[in-house]
Amino acid sequence: MLFLGMVHDVSQLMASADINILCSDYEGLSGVTLEAMRCKRPFIGSRVPGIMDVVGTSQCLFDNKPESVAIKIRQCLDDVFCQEVIAANSRKIKEYSLEYMIDNYYELYKNLI
Repeated sequence: MLFLGMVHDVSQLMASADINILCSDYEGLSGVTLEAMRCKRPFIGSRVPGIMDVVGTSQCLFDNKPESVAIKIRQCLDDVFCQEVIAANSRKIKEYSLEYMIDNYYELYKNLI
């Protein structure tokens, strides 16, 4: 394990990781999850509200037990698994883009008028 201290470019760090892992008991709208998914690297995270709500596939979720995390990490050694997770998360992350938000607000306002 390596502690890096203050890091200013977290997205670059996440993009350089082999796997991004988030173990948590609860998340709100998980910015960490969204940022990891945006980096087009494998992301695996706890099966908890907040993370479950934003990932593109349940394949990347694990129960908060060491064995479950280990199984997911082992699965990430498989290129096919990684590519499926990355592809699903890449599709899902588009729902959190500025363009998506603008388009949806535009449609909402158009329908209200």
